Amino acid sequence: MALTAADVQTEMAMLWCTTFTEADYPRCRQIAFDMVEQALREGLDEPLFAYKSIAQSLHFLGDHAGAGHMAEKVRAQATGLIECTAVHPYISMGIILARIAAIRGEHSEAADIARDVLDRSRRDNPVAICQSLALACLPSAIWAENEGAARGYVIDLIEEAEIDQLNYWRVWGQRVSQAIDLRFNSRTTADGITEIEGVDALLADHLATIDGRAISQLALRRVLNRMVGWSAPEVIRNQAAIAIWYDPLDARRQLDEARRLAVEQNAGTWLARIDETESALAASFRPKDRGSPPRGG
Repeated sequence: MALTAADVQTEMAMLWCTTFTEADYPRCRQIAFDMVEQALREGLDEPLFAYKSIAQSLHFLGDHAGAGHMAEKVRAQATGLIECTAVHPYISMGIILARIAAIRGEHSEAADIARDVLDRSRRDNPVAICQSLALACLPSAIWAENEGAARGYVIDLIEEAEIDQLNYWRVWGQRVSQAIDLRFNSRTTADGITEIEGVDALLADHLATIDGRAISQLALRRVLNRMVGWSAPEVIRNQAAIAIWYDPLDARRQLDEARRLAVEQNAGTWLARIDETESALAASFRPKDRGSPPRGG
């Protein structure tokens, strides 16, 4: 029996979910756009799953303006769960909006959105709670350099995951906790974080924005291959911070690229970190002993 147009939408939605789990964001974006095109061609109802998926795909590719517009659209139109999803769109789109605000450097707004999303998720389900903590609350706190909030949220995530036996999010919390130690505890060494190379792409991308010593080969390859965009300015900046001590000209090139991407994304948080590294680069040209390379930042 031939598939109906609605059946095709469902199959495409399932394919998108699988692809998103693999963190193949360019393909996710294409599938989502194809869903919209098919829905319009077949005269189907508003394809909210596709719109939600476009928002998520664009954000992780670094198009925060487009992602924010689409996230607001979904929040305004969705009245309940969207087919093929387990998390209410108010939460999933709120996560995107909190992340965008945090990356832009609007930390107070990001914290407010993240708290609202977490509160709403507690009336939804354990997966929604863990996603809110891991993808909205924790990043917003870490990128704002709010150590206290970050440590509180990571404890909440690990405890929630253990209670509900959600091992993926428990491991996420443990790895992020180790990376938080690297960033905020000057006595912590890179030896204290384990299995950096064994995590999946989504977690690898996040660890890469916490501390330079938590950047895995996977996270670096994904940026170089343009599989991810949102973390790219920060990953490239960290590579420049290392190059300052060995090849200042290459550091200059990488910093210029990081700044170009950050400006394109309106990523105020990454721009602030780039400015700090720029100062270190300028200092490296002064006639003095360079000393030892700094820890990752």
